[in-house]
Amino acid sequence: MLKTAKGEQKADWQTRREAYLAYLDTADDDVLRVSLADKVHNARAILRDLQKPEVGESIWSRFSQPSEKTLWYYRNLADKFRDRWRG
Repeated sequence: MLKTAKGEQKADWQTRREAYLAYLDTADDDVLRVSLADKVHNARAILRDLQKPEVGESIWSRFSQPSEKTLWYYRNLADKFRDRWRG
């Protein structure tokens, strides 16, 4: 069971990710820029490690969820950023 710093129970991974995606719908542009920079950095790091023979697919063991869920999250993030900043 995951706990917050205040000792409260955290929602499950999927619920937290869905809430963050919903939050991005109304976040101001400065928040969106910081989030985009962070997520792009993280996605590039994942890609770099996937391309390393000594890491490759084993990178997914670093995450609490299977690769399919992590990729689902990043695809949805990309869609959110693209929707908010058309063109």
